[in-house]
Amino acid sequence: MKRANCGTLFVPLCLRGDVSRRPRRLVLIVILVAVALFLTTSFIGWRSLQPASVPGGRNGAVGLAFDVTHVGGSPEKNTTDFWVARITHVDSNESLSSYRATLLRNGSVLVEAVTVKPGRLGDSTHPMFEFFDWGTGCSPTPCPPPDGPDGNLSVYDYFRISYPDPGTAYTVRVIWAATGEIRGEIVINT
Repeated sequence: MKRANCGTLFVPLCLRGDVSRRPRRLVLIVILVAVALFLTTSFIGWRSLQPASVPGGRNGAVGLAFDVTHVGGSPEKNTTDFWVARITHVDSNESLSSYRATLLRNGSVLVEAVTVKPGRLGDSTHPMFEFFDWGTGCSPTPCPPPDGPDGNLSVYDYFRISYPDPGTAYTVRVIWAATGEIRGEIVINT
């Protein structure tokens, strides 16, 4: 009769007598199942300790991203100099009322956080801070969805700063209304 080594990883019990492959396989399967259960419960526990994410969005400060376009005005043609901060990425197309927007000039608040809606945001006239819910234009009003504005913050929607002061840093900041968390921002240097 052979005697198994006691205390090894794969044969935790001292087995007396002839040790066949069948009990070793059973012990190995039990150990693998136990390890799998441990890893699964550890992962579930770790995920439950993570902060809750914004509904429909991902956790973290960057929930949307921008690009910037400058359109130069010509005084002789009576046109406006303006900057456009267009949304290039958004985690989830939530309704406009779920967000607030604010405009900072050189780090100081110029337009207080207001609910995002099409049109002028806040009471600043110099520069003028506006939001556009992108969609195909129909005369005289925008087209209805799906071609027109959908009422959600989406890719291609944009903020416009008209009549900016030269040599100024304007920050467009979008905030999740429920928590006050900054979901995206961009600095525009004029």
